[in-house]
Amino acid sequence: SYWWKDVESKFFNSLSGDLQYRVAKLQIIRNHQLHQQFQKYRAQLGDKNQILFVFHGSSPEALQHIAKTGFLEPGTAGT
Repeated sequence: SYWWKDVESKFFNSLSGDLQYRVAKLQIIRNHQLHQQFQKYRAQLGDKNQILFVFHGSSPEALQHIAKTGFLEPGTAGT
C-alpha cells in the first residue's frame, strides 16, 4: 500500500550504519481532534515549519493510550 511504502522508505532513510531491520507491521492510528489541533498550530507557524518523522515501537496497549491522549511530557501523565 501507499502508506506502507512511504513509512518503510522514511524509516530506512533515517537509519545510518550497517544495522539491519525489517518492518514487520505498520499500524496507523490518528486521533482526529489532536490532528486538527496540530494542523491549527502548524498553520500559525507559517511557511517556516517542517514535519519531522520519528518512529516509535510500543505495545498495543501503549499505542491505544497514545492515540487517545497524544504524547505526554514526562511527569504529566494523569494531569
